[in-house]
Amino acid sequence: VISPYVAQYADTITLRAFDAVEVHRTDAEYPGWYWCTSNGGMSGWVHASYLSGTVGTIAAIRDYSAHELTVEVGERGRVMERLGGWVFVELSDGRVGWVPEVHVQVAV
Repeated sequence: VISPYVAQYADTITLRAFDAVEVHRTDAEYPGWYWCTSNGGMSGWVHASYLSGTVGTIAAIRDYSAHELTVEVGERGRVMERLGGWVFVELSDGRVGWVPEVHVQVAV
C-alpha cells in the first residue's frame, strides 16, 4: 500500500451466483461499475463482470462481495483481481476486500 485509504461503505452488497440484482446506475468515475441492490436490500458497487446485464433486474453470474478495506501505507498482500480501477486484495493479516488501485503498487 503506497497511500492510505478509508473504506467508504460499511454494510455492502454480497451476492451469490444466480441471485437477482436490481441495477440502478453506472459510476461516472469508475467505468464498468454499477450501483446495485440485492433482493435482501443491500446495496453497493458491482463490476459488470459479475452481472448478467447492466439494466433493470438481472442475475449475478458469480459470487461477489463489495467489501472495501481501510489500509495504511506499508501494508502488504496479494492482488487477487483487478477491475476498472480497483483491486481485490488479500492482506498479509488475512483481511480481504477492495481498494482503489491508485493506493497500491503491484510488484511484478
